[in-house]
Amino acid sequence: MSHSPFLTALYEDVRSRLPLWTTQLVKPVSHAACAVSSTCLDDNGAQRQRLFIAVEASDTNCVGEAMLTEWIALMEAWQAAHEEDDVSCFVGFVDLAGTVSYYRCETAAASVL
Repeated sequence: MSHSPFLTALYEDVRSRLPLWTTQLVKPVSHAACAVSSTCLDDNGAQRQRLFIAVEASDTNCVGEAMLTEWIALMEAWQAAHEEDDVSCFVGFVDLAGTVSYYRCETAAASVL
């Protein structure tokens, strides 16, 4: 299966930043695009989950309502599937050079948008 260069760049960046974590491509919601997840166990044996959503950086720096709604759905699905774990979600903006800028996501109701 072939993935976009932006998703591949995000995967490689996450893998290099978290070398002791298990990093993989995942599809948190069946109809959504792939994302990157990393998992590890902390010192107490608790599972730590990180979800990274790839976003192609653009000249407009504009994020529309539809994209925000999709991100929230991805985060909520991921958090619901991993309720017992320490879960964090991030958006990774990837530029043409493959450089990634990370932003931590906080969940909010889609109706608030």
